[in-house]
Amino acid sequence: MTVFEFYRDTFEPVRLLGRTANTRIQYQVAVRHWARFTNGQQLGDIDDALLARFLAEFSKSHAAPTTNKTRAHLLTILRFAVKRGLLREVPDVPTLPEPEEAPVAWLREEVERMLKAAACETGDVDGIPAAPWWVSLFRGIYDSGGRIGAVLTVAPAALSLQDATMVLPGWGQKTHRWQICGLSPATVQAIKVIWDDSRERVWPWPYCRETLYPHLARICKRAGVPHGGNSGMFHRLRKTHGSYVQANGGDAQRSLGHSTPAVTQRYLDPRIVGRQDASRFLPPLDLSD
Repeated sequence: MTVFEFYRDTFEPVRLLGRTANTRIQYQVAVRHWARFTNGQQLGDIDDALLARFLAEFSKSHAAPTTNKTRAHLLTILRFAVKRGLLREVPDVPTLPEPEEAPVAWLREEVERMLKAAACETGDVDGIPAAPWWVSLFRGIYDSGGRIGAVLTVAPAALSLQDATMVLPGWGQKTHRWQICGLSPATVQAIKVIWDDSRERVWPWPYCRETLYPHLARICKRAGVPHGGNSGMFHRLRKTHGSYVQANGGDAQRSLGHSTPAVTQRYLDPRIVGRQDASRFLPPLDLSD
């Protein structure tokens, strides 16, 4: 039995029961990469050296955080294989070091340019004019700080135009907790343009979710706003929300729905929240004779 077969027939049906589609996709991607590298290697033959060679090859074309995430998904599958008696022991391969980088959000003026660019979108999204669909989505994420996966699942019943609130469902959140978010008057007006309480979702997206990112990249390019690659674009808007909430005296941890302050710190752009200038606490250096 290969890892792919074990994942397909046992791990996913049992261990991913009730998990989100995005979680399943992440595991599937990891397993497919492994299957291509090992070319039918049997599950019982996996050892430290084989996993280390796979991760070394994988890391040539993927960043350290992505490599470590893939490692974590594979090890979770292999631990279950050990529990089922199909593998003697879990391979012991350390994570790659992940150099910490400063969080990068979009600044207010960049978001404003994106909104103007989104207002020039043509065509439609599931029958809704594309321009107001994108404008209202941007505003909804900016106000709520919600993850794109959670925001796209919001049903009309979870959004009150009268009370200017939106409830993000718990099953769309990493913490599995629902979250109520306030909306600005401008965001409420933008949502009213596309509002239809007979639809299943406020922002329906009838295509594969990965196709969202090229559309957003095009809007960023038109706006002259850097986006730094597909994977973090919507998350960058989430960082914008958290950074401005914190900078203006709010509680970014609570607003972003994080479990610890340490997680929130990785979202706060120092250009927005500011940084401590230690040099002003140091005595001046006098080189005069």
